[in-house]
Amino acid sequence: MCCVCLLKQHGMICSMSRKGNCWDSAPVERIFSSLKQEWTGDRLYRARQDVIADVREYVAVYYNSKRLHSTLGYKTPMNYEKDLSKVSGISWPLQPSPILFFVAPFDGCIKCS
Repeated sequence: MCCVCLLKQHGMICSMSRKGNCWDSAPVERIFSSLKQEWTGDRLYRARQDVIADVREYVAVYYNSKRLHSTLGYKTPMNYEKDLSKVSGISWPLQPSPILFFVAPFDGCIKCS
């Protein structure tokens, strides 16, 4: 059984790009790398809820409001949005927006069907 069909069997959807497109998961891999290096490290958690609370704190308290991002001219995302709203006159949301993904449905491969 292929990995995509195995995921489907367990109610999961695999996010895949076209062949040779290495940029599909690069942003997600980058934020997880930063999360592990800058925040969680080798921390052990007692419960899933503890992990969720800690990751939310990382994004809301540190990543968006304190961490400098080189792609934003070494500004925090919140400061970048504030500066952008001053220049453009458009009021940007200063709260973190949810990240949305579109995943195309996959009915399984010919080999495993």
